[in-house]
Amino acid sequence: SSGVFERRLDGRLLSFTRGDDGFRDNETGSTWNLFGEATAGELAGGRLQAREFVDTFWFAWGTFEPTSSIVPPPG
Repeated sequence: SSGVFERRLDGRLLSFTRGDDGFRDNETGSTWNLFGEATAGELAGGRLQAREFVDTFWFAWGTFEPTSSIVPPPG
């Protein structure tokens, strides 16, 4: 599964790190799910704005965007 979201919430620019339980923003340590919803922490209940994106096969994407990378699931 994949999703694309704005990194800004209520005027605050966020950066993210993958963790065992989803994603965490580096600014508050809040936990985020794949739907762009903060599930725990200071920003719990917050929701990032979804952006349109194309879900495609990696071999097709990688041909045209060779510097792209895949974020593997935890574990």
